Amino acid sequence: MFKTAMAGMIIFLTNPIIPMRQRLIEKAKLLPEPESYFRGREIGGGFRLPSSLLLYWHDYPHERTIISTRHMLILPAVPMEYLVSGNRIALEPGRALLVKPYLRRSVPEGRERHDRLIVSFEAEEGQPYLPAEPLMEANDAAFAAAERLVDAYLDGDTLRSMFELVLLLRELSAGQLPRRDAPLSPPVKAVLNRINQELTAMHREVLDNLNSIHGALLRMNRSIQAEGTFGVMKYDRRYRRIVRIQILPPAVRICFPLRSFDSRNGRPFHWDSA
Repeated sequence: MFKTAMAGMIIFLTNPIIPMRQRLIEKAKLLPEPESYFRGREIGGGFRLPSSLLLYWHDYPHERTIISTRHMLILPAVPMEYLVSGNRIALEPGRALLVKPYLRRSVPEGRERHDRLIVSFEAEEGQPYLPAEPLMEANDAAFAAAERLVDAYLDGDTLRSMFELVLLLRELSAGQLPRRDAPLSPPVKAVLNRINQELTAMHREVLDNLNSIHGALLRMNRSIQAEGTFGVMKYDRRYRRIVRIQILPPAVRICFPLRSFDSRNGRPFHWDSA
């Protein structure tokens, strides 16, 4: 009996869960009494979680200009340079860059390494967790949130990944760096936000149409119609091949013989395209 009591005392003194529970109890006692038991705290402004999350690692430049409909969050591991809508942005480890949709971006060469973590996602404009400035300083809390985001993504936990992304963006928002160029006026910002919202809605509608059964049938029907056109050209119009008439630098003159009938005189004619 004495040994059992001593073992219980040792477990009580060495178990770290007991102090954590005690701290929780002490903090819970500080909670205020609710003003209403039927209405609690809410996130205003039409809060929506990010969607269509992608995480990947790149270690090479990308000089070809890209325009995307997605938000791109870049966390560099080495110094590099980004070109965003004609503006050169020097990125250092410890900073983050958020490229908003429909902005031209590229990664010019000139460095030995271009290691960076890229977080690509879709989000409605005006969400409270989206930073207003593109360049941000990353603190320890932001790096911890980024690590948790990568862990959740590797585990396949999409829901936790979305929440970790929101926490990461919130931590990065605390270290926003002001722009050097002149800020946009509120009317211009409102117009740009409206354009981004409409383009995002159109892009989503296009994807929904393409991924629907009706969209697949339309694409299949278009392919069938194209094959039928080639069949008419080969057999009904006695088409054989493209005939190369003459090479005139710097262009090549191509004659595409099509056997048809003129609706006015009923005689066949050849259409010559240069």
